[in-house]
Amino acid sequence: MKLRYFIISIVHAFAATLPFSVDAIAQLKFPAKPLKIVVSGAPGSVADMLVRPLADEMGKSLGVPVIVDNKPGAGGIVAVNELMSRPVDGYTVMLVGATQLIWNQYFFPKLTYKPKSDFTAVSMVSGIPMVLAVNPALPVQTLDEFVAYSKSHPGKINYGFGNTGSPAHVAFELFRAATGADAVPIAYKSGPDAVQGLMSGDIQVMLDGVPLLEPYIKSGRLRPLGVATAGRLASLPNVPSFAEKGYPRAEADIWVGIVARSGTDSVIVSRLSDEIRKALKRKNIEEIYGRIGAISRPSTAEEFAAFIEHERKKWGDVIEKSGIKLQ
Repeated sequence: MKLRYFIISIVHAFAATLPFSVDAIAQLKFPAKPLKIVVSGAPGSVADMLVRPLADEMGKSLGVPVIVDNKPGAGGIVAVNELMSRPVDGYTVMLVGATQLIWNQYFFPKLTYKPKSDFTAVSMVSGIPMVLAVNPALPVQTLDEFVAYSKSHPGKINYGFGNTGSPAHVAFELFRAATGADAVPIAYKSGPDAVQGLMSGDIQVMLDGVPLLEPYIKSGRLRPLGVATAGRLASLPNVPSFAEKGYPRAEADIWVGIVARSGTDSVIVSRLSDEIRKALKRKNIEEIYGRIGAISRPSTAEEFAAFIEHERKKWGDVIEKSGIKLQ
């Protein structure tokens, strides 16, 4: 009996020196079952269109199905709750943006999750550039002229957006803070509704995603004054960038990335990050994104985490000073 216990103790001691624990061995087999990507957008939304081709490519590479689970509602809180209800094992991840990771903490006093500590960054996915456009009846031709005109006509310029607290709303507040432009916020039910208001003259200016505004810009129904980027866009080559015009602090885009639950093993996070980056670099993904005005932006987990921290510092002060409140 003593010999048996001696042998068992020796085996346990030896096992403790092995480079792979039972958990590590399980990680090496990851994934052993289907993965799920939770997305806060409804089927057919831009977020949904971004994540589905990514899920397809990841599934081919990983050898297991990657399922898209649409959970729209409440500024992405419904989707976050779904993620938080799942085990911390990397099999359920989520497509997120600034709304879920940064802005919601300012809009919802009793938020059901902790944006700074409940998530682990996996990879950036995409960015959608934004463009500032005005109704052609407004007597301005350049970004500088618009800023000057708005200041000389306080309370007379309305800017529109779909839904209070949306990227178009918060991004224009950043533009106001960076330029001193004077404009009154007008909320619509959706971005397309706001565009109709812009073309009818109910509002005079919008700052929103290129995919939404570009068709009306190219048809001449809207006048573009600047893109909220560091450099010009290939799709709008004649439109100067905010940085080019001297407003780099006003740069903004609609970005999304993949996160897992905090505590997910770093080996699994690295594997998921690698697979996402490989998928996003494939030509067919870049072509699909290009058709909807998005840009593929693969990153490491560390790069995405650093980007999120930068965005937190960038937006927090803007939102607090703007006084944005959800209706």
